[in-house]
Amino acid sequence: MPEPLSAPPDAAARLALIGAFAPLSEEARAALAAEVEWLRVAGGERLFNEDDPADAAYFVVRGRFRVLHSGPDGEQLIGYRGVGEPVGEVGVLADVRRTATVQAVRDTDVVRVDRATFDRLIRDDPATMVPLVSTVAMGLADAMRGRPPDAGRLSTLAILVEDGVEEAPWVVEKLVEVLERRVPVLHLAVRGGRDGLTVPHLIAAIDEQEKRGGLTVLGIDPRSGPVAQRGLRQADAVVVVATPAAHSLEGPVPTALADLHASGATPTTSLVLVQPSWRAHPVGTAARVAGFDAHFHVSAGAREHVARVARHLTRRSIGLVLGGGGARALAHVGAFRALVEAGVPIDRVGGSSSGGIIAAQIAAGWSSDELWARNRAEWPRARVGRRLTLPLLSLLSPEIAIRILNRMFGDADLEDLWLPCFVTAVDLTECRLVVRRGGPVTRWTLATQSPPGIWPPVVGDDGALYVDGAVLDNLPVVPMRAEGAGRVVSVSVARRLPFAAGEHVRVAPSPMAHLRALVSGTVHRGGQSFPNLLQVLNRTALVTGVAGHAVSEGLSDVYVEPAVDDFGLADWSHLDDIVPKGYDAMRRALDEHADLVASWG
Repeated sequence: MPEPLSAPPDAAARLALIGAFAPLSEEARAALAAEVEWLRVAGGERLFNEDDPADAAYFVVRGRFRVLHSGPDGEQLIGYRGVGEPVGEVGVLADVRRTATVQAVRDTDVVRVDRATFDRLIRDDPATMVPLVSTVAMGLADAMRGRPPDAGRLSTLAILVEDGVEEAPWVVEKLVEVLERRVPVLHLAVRGGRDGLTVPHLIAAIDEQEKRGGLTVLGIDPRSGPVAQRGLRQADAVVVVATPAAHSLEGPVPTALADLHASGATPTTSLVLVQPSWRAHPVGTAARVAGFDAHFHVSAGAREHVARVARHLTRRSIGLVLGGGGARALAHVGAFRALVEAGVPIDRVGGSSSGGIIAAQIAAGWSSDELWARNRAEWPRARVGRRLTLPLLSLLSPEIAIRILNRMFGDADLEDLWLPCFVTAVDLTECRLVVRRGGPVTRWTLATQSPPGIWPPVVGDDGALYVDGAVLDNLPVVPMRAEGAGRVVSVSVARRLPFAAGEHVRVAPSPMAHLRALVSGTVHRGGQSFPNLLQVLNRTALVTGVAGHAVSEGLSDVYVEPAVDDFGLADWSHLDDIVPKGYDAMRRALDEHADLVASWG
């Protein structure tokens, strides 16, 4: 049950920070402060459950809530509510039972306004309705657009450092330095002993900083017992700075995190692995990242890597989404070059189908020159679209593509890539889209570009069968938003030319008639005659994925569509013609969004 609190001395001033109460006069706020109840909800505790009676509305004074809704797969996260925002207002406004469950992410204080007071407030001061209706409307609009829940503003960050991280002081210093460029930062050391902060002083300092709209960074000594736990329970997010080496599950940091999760608090947790400056690429990461919401590789001394972590924490990370389209995906190489030249930092990448391959190459740290050179060296001579096989399992053989992917990525896992990276695939066993953030790069880049029927499905560790991610989502912007990207650049290379028989074709030709047309040259690129089997299978595989294209475009901050319609899925030999198309399209888009992009640096 929430713990009753005494009204703070500055109760009226705190109410002024809540949008619904800001329009009230000072006298009205003072009167309201005497009527409302002040409550503390412990991290992990539920304020109310879905279908409970809606007897009051609540407003967040400090802390953060998760909003959950019951679905066929259990409770699903649909949003967050932070300082100044209402909770439970829909049930009171509409006079219905609670429409969702609300759970505290961390120790959270609220004011409770009972139904009678709420009704009187709206009747006497209708201006209070404006921010309430705005909050409800924005939530509905985001849901209709398919936008994943926004975690909101970060107000308290806790940092834990594992033993033996020599570069940890530099990492923490640079992280705070970058954060201070965006928001006022109060950096506090939380430790036991006589010189440590008492819990009341710690909470008071966080409250004061939160009222100013600033960020509190808590450097927590995990050995300080109850003090460390109280500090962690105030955090919206926790960052662990560690080395890539194997660690003990019983060390002070894992123990502190286990105790935090056992308490029910649910801050996001990120792992920052400090890599030696001499290391070309991380290795063996998968075992280290289990249990964390996100992980980042920071090369010792690389300030831009620390800046990437800061952008993620402040919901400003920049995600690059690359769509599928066979050889047309080579346009992504040119688009990436344009982004690099413009100084746009890319913090995470994701892709479907052949776009997933380029995404993994970028995440592996390949430069734009390396992207061009290595793709030119592999794909044009491979003729992967023409490797016919006995049509029992598939029409074409993927063997050449597998060898190419092995040369590119070796035995690396997606977790080992320098940038957070995902690729999509369709799980045929469960009939659903999956977003792969871990596992062998070669396996999952093959799966994401394996059109059903054209290449055989890829087998997962559990025996499930996976095919081309473009079948359900050819431009996975929604998953990128769900990853926490605050800004998204997406590049679509799906062909938009009409897919139909020729103007005078009324029935499918016989196989011999089609062969004669091929020999005579009357069948040419663009489907002006009747499409062949491969074209029909490819088009069928894209039906659902392309249907969601409008949603992906709408959720992109910068959407780019290179002029590559004239190139076919198997035109890998036209790399030098396709790559510049992506470069030109991205340059135009960056020029059109110059003011927006300038704010991303």
